[in-house]
Amino acid sequence: HGPSTVEISIAISGFSTLYGRIQPYVHEVEVQEHYSVRSPQFDKALAVFAKNVFDYVEDLHHRQFLVEGVYLGDADSKWTIFEMLEAKSIFLSEFNQCVRANNGHLWLRCHFLVDWRYVTVNKYFVMHHVDAMGERRTFLPRPYYTMYQNVFLGEQAGVDHATWNGVTSDPCSSSSRSLAIQQVKMLIKQCNEDGRLLEGYRWLMLLSCIKEDFTHVPNLQRMFHSVAEQCAYVHALSTTMQEIIAAELHLEGLEDLQIVSYLDAAMLKRMFKVYCDKVRAVLTQPLSVAARVFPKLVEEKLSGALGADDELILAPSTIAALREVMEYVDCMGASVAQSIHSLCPDVQTAFKSFAAESRPSSRQLWSTHAGQFDRGPS
Repeated sequence: HGPSTVEISIAISGFSTLYGRIQPYVHEVEVQEHYSVRSPQFDKALAVFAKNVFDYVEDLHHRQFLVEGVYLGDADSKWTIFEMLEAKSIFLSEFNQCVRANNGHLWLRCHFLVDWRYVTVNKYFVMHHVDAMGERRTFLPRPYYTMYQNVFLGEQAGVDHATWNGVTSDPCSSSSRSLAIQQVKMLIKQCNEDGRLLEGYRWLMLLSCIKEDFTHVPNLQRMFHSVAEQCAYVHALSTTMQEIIAAELHLEGLEDLQIVSYLDAAMLKRMFKVYCDKVRAVLTQPLSVAARVFPKLVEEKLSGALGADDELILAPSTIAALREVMEYVDCMGASVAQSIHSLCPDVQTAFKSFAAESRPSSRQLWSTHAGQFDRGPS
C-alpha cells in the first residue's frame, strides 16, 4: 500500500502573537502543530499521528518539562503524563477514538522555565490526512479565525497550512474574511454579555486585523496597557502556580510508582515572590481603585504560603490562598476594565452593533473553512 510520510508545521497562535507593543505581558503561549500525513489508508495515517504525538510528549517529560497533561476532545478528558506512560495502550485507544470522532480539540498543556517564571503552553495538534487520490481531510481542526492569528515559523509553512485546510482562495478574500469576521463578532458578543470586557477587547484587536481597519487601536492600546491588563497578568501567574502545586500534590499520592518530580522548587519559590511583588505593585497603584487596607490583607493571606525556613509550602492551603487573592484581583480588574470601557464610546457602539446582528446557525458559524465542513472517516 506504500509508506506513510508526515510533514509537521508549527505556528504560534492565539493572543500570544499580540505580545510586544500591543500586549505588554505574556500570559500563556498557544501553539498549533499541524501533521500532514500522506498514506493510502486512514488507519496507518492515524497510527503515525498518534505515535508522533505520544513520542513528543514523552520526550518533553524526559527533558524535564512539567507536563500538565494531554486533553482528548475537551477539558474533562485529561490524561496526565504518568497515566499515559502507565497505560499507553489504553491512552492510544482513546486517542484514536478522539481523532475518529473528529469532535473538539486535542492539546497538550505544559509549563516551562523562562527567566524567573514558569510559562504555561497550550499546544494544539491537528491532523491532515492525504489519501492515495490526493484527497485531504482535516481532523480536530482549530476554528477558522485562527488562520488570522497564526504566525508560522516560515513562509512555506504558512502556505502549506492554508492548503491542508482546504483554503484554495486568498485568505484575505471577501469570502474567507466573512466567515472569520462572523465567528469573531460572536465571540465579542459573548464576552460583552458575560462581562469579560478585556477578552472582548482582545477579540476586537483580531477583528481589526482581519478587516484591516485600525480605528479602534488607540482604545485597545489604552485597555491593554491598563491596570486591568496587569490584573489579568497576575491572574495568569497565579493559575500556573496553582496547577504546578496541585500536580506536585498529586504526585505525592503516587509514591508506589516511584515517580520523579522535575519541579525546580527554588524557581517556583522565586516565581511566587515575584508574583507577590507584582500583586503589591498592582494594588498600590492610584488607578487600581483598591482600598488602602487591601494590600495589607492580601500580603497577610500570601505570607502563610511561606514556611519558617522561607520555603514555599506545597499544600492545599497555598492553592487556596492563591485562588482567593486571584478572585480579589479579578474583581478589581473587571472594575477597572469597565471604567476604561465607559471612556471608549466608539468601542461601545461597535459592541452594541455586534449584539444587534442576527446569529448564524451553529453549523455555519463554526465551520473550519469557508464553504466546506470536516467529517470523520466513513
